[in-house]
Amino acid sequence: MFELSCRAGARLAGAPPQDVDALGHCGRALGLAFQAADDTLDVIAPQSALGKRPGTDLREGVYGLPVLISLHQSGPDSDRLRELLRRDDLGPAEQEEACARIAASGGISGASAIAWLSPWKAASASCSATRPVRPPLVSIVSSTARPVSCRRRTAVHRADPRRGRRGCPGPDL
Repeated sequence: MFELSCRAGARLAGAPPQDVDALGHCGRALGLAFQAADDTLDVIAPQSALGKRPGTDLREGVYGLPVLISLHQSGPDSDRLRELLRRDDLGPAEQEEACARIAASGGISGASAIAWLSPWKAASASCSATRPVRPPLVSIVSSTARPVSCRRRTAVHRADPRRGRRGCPGPDL
């Protein structure tokens, strides 16, 4: 949906084909980042923030990126997650355990990495756009690409101008 919106907007604005393609690639990367973050929040966000119990998608048989990453792993946490997901109906305790197993088997960290890296891919896609398109795209990506786990700035972060507003390192653009 993000890719289509970006392509359609560029085309309707009369952008050259090179910019339509660049904006389409940018939209795809931003859409992937959004979906990875949304799937991750379904597993780790508190009920007060989600408006539903974490892991509700699991109970409904909807497996987002963190679940798929976890199921692709081997080990006791992934094995136990497979057992839980084979059940017809997960109760609240099983939902909570499944969420913990997803985190323990690397599903959250893997999906968070994709959510963080995808906007930078969008910025790379903007490099093939003509000059008037690039600065706004880079600005959008720079303001949205922050790793979920980076919460505070240290003295080292404040002293290093290459680090973002929250002190999070980001690829050079």
